[in-house]
Amino acid sequence: MNYQEENALNLLEFRSGNVSLWEDQSRMLKAAADIIYPNLVDLNQRIIEDHAGLYYPTAGLNQMWMLSVGYSIECLLKTIIIVTTDQPIIIGNKFNMKIFGSESKSHDLFSLLKKIYHDVYKNIFTPEQNSFLNKMTVYIIWRGKYPVPKDPRDLIWYLGPDNEKLSIDLDAAKLTGDKDKKSFEQIFDLLSAKLAEVKKSKF
Repeated sequence: MNYQEENALNLLEFRSGNVSLWEDQSRMLKAAADIIYPNLVDLNQRIIEDHAGLYYPTAGLNQMWMLSVGYSIECLLKTIIIVTTDQPIIIGNKFNMKIFGSESKSHDLFSLLKKIYHDVYKNIFTPEQNSFLNKMTVYIIWRGKYPVPKDPRDLIWYLGPDNEKLSIDLDAAKLTGDKDKKSFEQIFDLLSAKLAEVKKSKF
């Protein structure tokens, strides 16, 4: 390993286990979502005509808001896992993704919840909040980033943390305004309180 590679590994080790950096990332994403949302509301009823005809300017903002809040929740969940895990954060010269469960489930919000709350993870939030988390998982996995998923079956369902098929309704996966914003803020506050609790017991 040369000098540059050694420095890069040291930096990876520092950043990977630094709880403040993970928590800050979550809060920065939330701040971005908070900036996007008022503009989204303001534009929501407008149709702007351009050379291509009529289009809704909110479509991109919808996706960016959902992607931002989804990743904000994901980072907050992963922060809690990093605080509570007994596994090494770095193995060899790579980040140990296994602390979040299987690599294919590392973006699944319910799988991350299960790592924290174990068998009672489905009872932590209300049905409405769980529906919101399901929607955000779809956006994190593919819909917020790409026009199509890697696996065509993800257009219909994805496998939850217990390998149950969670159905995907693409129309229902659209933003539902203040209802979704309220669910996000409630979930974020509850997980922030959980993080404060585990940090207090660990540190």
